[in-house]
Amino acid sequence: MADNQPERQTVQKIEAALLQIRAGNQEQSWIFDDEKVGQLEVDLERLQVLAAELPSHLHAKLRGFAAEVRGQYER
Repeated sequence: MADNQPERQTVQKIEAALLQIRAGNQEQSWIFDDEKVGQLEVDLERLQVLAAELPSHLHAKLRGFAAEVRGQYER
């Protein structure tokens, strides 16, 4: 349960995605640039996927922990 490396990696990816989104929004004229709007949509989708991925690490740990406890209980 103490290994939080997968969560840290996902958070780093989220931070990188946010930096990319911020970089793309430096100029207000991006609203009129279809290419930049399209890239923003891609970046936001990636951010959404990463945010949804984050709790899955905890769920996997809990499943493994439950199996371990169950195994010890059955002995």
